[in-house]
Amino acid sequence: MKNKIKLTDAVVSNACLPEGKTELVLWDTDVTGFGLRVRAQSKTWIVYYRPAGLGRAATAKRFKLGTPETIGTATDARRLARDVMGRVARGEDPAADRAESKRAAKARVRDLIDEYEVHQKARGRTNVGNVVSVIRRGMQPFLDRDVRDLTSAELVEVIDKIAAKGRVGAADDFRSRCRAFLSWCRDSRKVLDANPLLEHRRERPTRVQKLQREEPGRSLNAEEIKAVWSGSAKGSVYNRLIRFVLLTGCRRTEASLVSRSMLEQTPDGPGWLVIPKEITKSGRDHRLPVTPQLQGLLKSCPRDARSDLFFPSVKTGGPIKGWSKLHASFVIACGVQFGLHDLRRTLKTGLDALGVDSDISEICLNHTRQGLEGVYNKNSAADEVSAAFHLWGDFVAPVVVSLKGGGTVANWGHL
Repeated sequence: MKNKIKLTDAVVSNACLPEGKTELVLWDTDVTGFGLRVRAQSKTWIVYYRPAGLGRAATAKRFKLGTPETIGTATDARRLARDVMGRVARGEDPAADRAESKRAAKARVRDLIDEYEVHQKARGRTNVGNVVSVIRRGMQPFLDRDVRDLTSAELVEVIDKIAAKGRVGAADDFRSRCRAFLSWCRDSRKVLDANPLLEHRRERPTRVQKLQREEPGRSLNAEEIKAVWSGSAKGSVYNRLIRFVLLTGCRRTEASLVSRSMLEQTPDGPGWLVIPKEITKSGRDHRLPVTPQLQGLLKSCPRDARSDLFFPSVKTGGPIKGWSKLHASFVIACGVQFGLHDLRRTLKTGLDALGVDSDISEICLNHTRQGLEGVYNKNSAADEVSAAFHLWGDFVAPVVVSLKGGGTVANWGHL
């Protein structure tokens, strides 16, 4: 080591960086490896050492003790340097211990989930609240643990317990959401060396299971559409939301966040309802023509002084929660067993049955165009989309009237 000198308070005070240099280290003559690093705007006490037992083959490390302002005198700094060297002689690695301490301070599961939520919202991801809620519920036993201490066996046990209750979909959802969260902990936060769920994926179905499996979801037939429309006649918030989803095919989260400010006004009244990209799953604005049926529905929505939403929670005025309970009550009342997403499938199936071009019906659902089609085709097909929704509204709302184009309700018996 060059620049050896007995480090004193006077030396520290007078030390300055030579012209043309970015860093200078003055090494102490009393304690090997102890020095003062001088930079343009700072001075720092350091210890330079190699982990014990490996000799010169080990990579040398610099360990920051502090600054002259935080430690005090050169004698105090030398004493701290001797302590560090003593730890090294006992086989410890002070730099590695400090790095681990810093990592552990940022690695509590509870805090990481909170950070993950903020990160996802900053990226403009939709449905963040539900995603984080799934992770938080499943990780409840581990919230105060260091994320590095989590084992694959523990997490798989959580997944298996959820599935054992008959909630296979919820188990798959937790596995998927948690795996993404843990990958973020590894790649973005650098507090995890390996994702314990990385290799744990849903078991592939056997050939027999594939043959026995039913396709997820369904579309409603004509009689069921009538029953749902009639069953939603009672003017509750959820019933009006049911009609909105049936008329527009929107996802439930998108529907729950639709507000009056999203209406585009024209001289003849509202022309389009524009759901902004911040709340759509596709990350693109979703433009819905305000058909006579949709306009009538939106006009029937009373204003809530607490909210600008068309379908606010009765209790809070904010977005609707408690979907399962609300929907179960509606299903019992209307006598049709269906899920909210089935109304989206019904719109797609119905538009195709009405002769609407498949590409147009995909735009009606705000599906993302794939591959080169998505890159080069920027046609919004506004006129065609408007015509499709008007055709659909003319079928759904009157329920028992002739369809445009000469069709009748009987055509819909096997949707």
